[in-house]
Amino acid sequence: MAVKQKVVYIAACDIPDCGAVYGEDPEWAYHFDSPEAATAWVDDGTGWAKDGDRLICSADDRTHDQARMPGLLI
Repeated sequence: MAVKQKVVYIAACDIPDCGAVYGEDPEWAYHFDSPEAATAWVDDGTGWAKDGDRLICSADDRTHDQARMPGLLI
């Protein structure tokens, strides 16, 4: 069996201590060939938000809500 090492990228939430990974499942997560490809895959239809280079998962808590809507007073 041939084995090769390959660097892959995953889209992860940028909120400190969150740890969510886009497409995360107990068995797997989406893997991409570049950071740009990972970021591009996450769109508004996923429930995740983009803020420049940051990705914010769809978690429903105060920290995530404020990151998605910086002007929101919660």
